[in-house]
Amino acid sequence: MDLMERVAIGDSWGGRTTRMRQAIYDGLVGLPLRIGGASGTVLGFVGSVWPEKVRMLAGAGMNIETIRFWGMILLGVGALYFALLWILKPGATAAVAPLAVTAGRDSSVGNQGHIGDNHFHITPTNVKLTHDQTDLLGEINLFICVKDELSLRQTFSLPEMLEENVILAIQFLHLDTLNPLRIQRLNEFFENGQARIDLRYGTVEVREFGNHYEPKPGTFGMMNTTATYVAARGKLAAFINSAIVPINVRNALKEFDEQIEANTKLIIEVINDLIATSPSLLVNSWKEESNGYGAAASAYARKFITLRPFAEKIDGAIREYLNP
Repeated sequence: MDLMERVAIGDSWGGRTTRMRQAIYDGLVGLPLRIGGASGTVLGFVGSVWPEKVRMLAGAGMNIETIRFWGMILLGVGALYFALLWILKPGATAAVAPLAVTAGRDSSVGNQGHIGDNHFHITPTNVKLTHDQTDLLGEINLFICVKDELSLRQTFSLPEMLEENVILAIQFLHLDTLNPLRIQRLNEFFENGQARIDLRYGTVEVREFGNHYEPKPGTFGMMNTTATYVAARGKLAAFINSAIVPINVRNALKEFDEQIEANTKLIIEVINDLIATSPSLLVNSWKEESNGYGAAASAYARKFITLRPFAEKIDGAIREYLNP
């Protein structure tokens, strides 16, 4: 089983046994079985001790030996019922704690759980919490930790958003004429995304029917993000805000999120730097036949904060939590 995938606790023999015990106990304490168990025990006791009185009440249809026999049967069933209640009562014995036991780094202390080759300590009070946490940590692992640098950038649309925002800036500032197909592609790319304003390049005016962003002359201060970016940032925020994410993992996630934010802001910085240097440089940066082709991508790459080291910090924080 891969690291961070479902922990063995919930799917282990110990976990299934615990759930079965609880289900049987819940059935035994239900009203029908409580009434049946109690009344059967009373009838069995009376039939075993005073069969003559039962025969008098029941009539001559049953002899004393038959009454005593069925009384003993009912008494035995009643005794079994109450014995099962005592045995299956949650917390009644320490021998059936709901834990998956496996060899860990120190199997002499408490019980050990594992995800793949990673072992961690579990106590009876934190089994469910640990199960929920490892499910969430598995999601974080697949979302961030196992990905290489390019995959991490693609998860947040960072390579693609740079070029499309360059086109958006050219259109917004009327620096060049774009053909209708390129504009259509631009609109499709940002469909269901969100706009972001940068107050370094403009101001927001509060008006009667809403706020209005006014960019500084000759600058590009409102970029767009994709639906993929919005969803990925939302998922990352959910991980950070989860109450069951360990504090060291949360801190590593926050640091990773800060780098995503910085690299997002860098897009608009690069565009404005190229505009300030030469608007034609921005226009030519996406035209393959021009001398300035790739200028925006090169400038972005030089200042881009590599994501993989911060993903490794998250990986390390998870491993530290699982192996205290």
